[in-house]
Amino acid sequence: MSQKTQAQNREILTGTRAIMVGFCETQGENFLTESCESLFTQSERAKADNEGRQLYEARQSLESGGSSIRRLLDERLKKQFKACFPSRSRSDAPAQAAQAIEDLGLVDEAQMEITVAVNSMAHRVESEHADQLYALAQRMALLNSGIKIEDDLTPYSPHTFCNAYLKFVDNDTHEQAVKLVLLKVFERFFLHKLGSLYEELNQYLVSANVLPNLKHKTSNLVQPRRRKSDENSPAPQRRQDDIYKAIESILHTENVPIDPRSPVMPVEQVISEIFAQQQQQRAAVGGDWLSQPAAPVFPATNTLALQQVLQVISTLFGMVNTETTVASPVKNLLSHLQTPYAQIALQDPDFLQDPQHVARQLFSSMLGASERWTDDETDSSNELVQRINTVVERIMSESQGDVKQDMALFGELLQEFTGYVENFERKVKLTEQRSVQAAQGREKLRENQLKVEETIAEKIGDETLPLPISELITEVWSSFMTYTLLRHGEGTEQWKEAARTIDTVLWYIEPKTNAAETKLADDIRHSLHETLENGMQNVGLDAGEIKSKLTALDLCQKLATENAAEHGGSPSAEQSSHASSSGADASSSAKRNKAASAANSKKAAAKPSKSAANSNAASKNTAGKKASGKNTAGKTKSRIAMQQESAKQQESATQKTKPGKAKDGASPDMLGKLAKSLDKKAAVDSAHTKTRKTSVIKPVRKASETEIEKVLSMKFGTWLYWNKPGEKPQEVKLTWYNSRTQNCMLSNSKGKEIAVVTANVIALGMQDGWIEVLQREKKKPLFERVLETFSSQAQSESAQPKAASYTKH
Repeated sequence: MSQKTQAQNREILTGTRAIMVGFCETQGENFLTESCESLFTQSERAKADNEGRQLYEARQSLESGGSSIRRLLDERLKKQFKACFPSRSRSDAPAQAAQAIEDLGLVDEAQMEITVAVNSMAHRVESEHADQLYALAQRMALLNSGIKIEDDLTPYSPHTFCNAYLKFVDNDTHEQAVKLVLLKVFERFFLHKLGSLYEELNQYLVSANVLPNLKHKTSNLVQPRRRKSDENSPAPQRRQDDIYKAIESILHTENVPIDPRSPVMPVEQVISEIFAQQQQQRAAVGGDWLSQPAAPVFPATNTLALQQVLQVISTLFGMVNTETTVASPVKNLLSHLQTPYAQIALQDPDFLQDPQHVARQLFSSMLGASERWTDDETDSSNELVQRINTVVERIMSESQGDVKQDMALFGELLQEFTGYVENFERKVKLTEQRSVQAAQGREKLRENQLKVEETIAEKIGDETLPLPISELITEVWSSFMTYTLLRHGEGTEQWKEAARTIDTVLWYIEPKTNAAETKLADDIRHSLHETLENGMQNVGLDAGEIKSKLTALDLCQKLATENAAEHGGSPSAEQSSHASSSGADASSSAKRNKAASAANSKKAAAKPSKSAANSNAASKNTAGKKASGKNTAGKTKSRIAMQQESAKQQESATQKTKPGKAKDGASPDMLGKLAKSLDKKAAVDSAHTKTRKTSVIKPVRKASETEIEKVLSMKFGTWLYWNKPGEKPQEVKLTWYNSRTQNCMLSNSKGKEIAVVTANVIALGMQDGWIEVLQREKKKPLFERVLETFSSQAQSESAQPKAASYTKH
């Protein structure tokens, strides 16, 4: 490109920047004036004190920050121009453009809501002015040496203006609701005026001979979405043709009288009478639009075309009342809109022809939101119902029967309600996401608990433990192991240490049959107490509970050793032979001796000489003797029986002595309690044994693996119709499931968890017929169904005279 051409391009770019700066100055003033007046009017009209306060604070922010807004717009505009069209060499352009991009970082939920709202505003403007922005992009690329600039970085992009205003909003110290109000007025009174700026820029560039013959990109009009069934049907086009023929018959029918003997009512008079009904209705309701539905009576026009329009409106609201998916409060609210919608239909032919008509979109949006997020139990206090109530109240209060003014009102309400629905949908998704995260957390906890239970069961085996030890391991220590697994994970040293502690405890309470074992038990006692105390503190036990658990542990160890001494510490040859044949018991006992030695090695760091002696002593008495000792107890008496007898003997002996401390510091009360606990454990085990022998356990009904697999292969978001006998029918969504535990989370339409059931329950419900998978095909739009109904009625009515004439001839 020659230097002359570059100079000409820079001159043209300077002109475009001057146009944009002038627009920001002029429209910035208009924005402040119009928005402040609108906020003042709305605050005066607000019913709730909180809403009025928010509007007042937003107005104050704009009045005090007017100069700041204009400055931010000007600075942002110049910055974008400098970044996109640098006067220096092109090599610096990427760096300059990169500076225009805001730094990214983690944001909180409130900031995320603001950001999403700003992006939605910008995208709506881009969609509305797509043709003009396309032409500008092509022309600006030509001025930029043929290099296309990213849409979001162009100086004229809606994002440029939104980001400048966002800085003002972010600096505002008011609450979140006030900031959202500030964004709404900016979209309404500033962004919606960008169309005139884009038109002026394109005209300027055309006059400067920059692609003067460029044809604008043709926008794709949004067509009503068809059902999946229509795609495979040979008649969808014929159905659409019938609808449009019906519309044409309404719009182009001559105003001939239905009854020639009666006068014809002009359309102006019809509109006037309907508007009078609207005013009477407003006075009668007194602002309480939820109390009862409206039933206006349209005037008899004696004109076929007018009567057909009014018939379409009556059919529309009649079909709303038959919708089973719309809550009753919403039906009551929408019924009041018959009079304003009848006036629009009579004055604006596009109402019936254009699916994108703002009044139709607003009505469909309110109806669709109600279908998605309300049900039979929805009452007037519901958030969505209250929002629709606000829309209805404004339409009934502010519409004046003038089509231009009313269309402006409907357009404003559509934007506000669309923004509300987008925000509400984000909240629903966030609620559902948090529900899923909570369910995943519970399932993770359950998986870890199962792992802990498996580990404990593997270490204890079929051995019967004293009740205090059983409670210590299966209730207290299992909680600490679950905590360790959640925090550190399986395979870590912390998890291995927690698992080894069980082996140490089980070895510690075994009878000690020689001096080496007794010495080793004494050596590991302190470190074992420290480990257990630390774990119990982590799971919330207080000092008294911890002391009680540790005292019970020592007493069990003491009683086991004393009882073994009374029954003969040395195992017989027969018992030793029996022990040798039990590989599992020998292996388990070896592990416990290894754990005891490992526990003692902690102490060895401080006292290495004692550690060596203790380790040697423990190794001499490891597998063989421990296994035989253990089986000796099992051969003669169970450990519980032995400890029972010893505890009772200790209690009897202490009663003969003076009150106070028992031998070796164990109090008589403590020994007595331990004996009672052992009695209780033995009684419970005996009762369980008898129950297993005499009672028949009813098996839990189980679905087939194939049926369960079908449930666990459903997509997240599948809707189910739950109609269990004895329960209220409801529609629930399968939001998430855990394939391992087979637990399934069910939620409602608002994303809230309502139940967690197993896949087996769902499979059995589907098998028995009280659970069905809902196939939620998208329904045809209500207006399309209304026009189809009217078309069928019109065809049947037109066929009746023909049939009569054939009969006559």
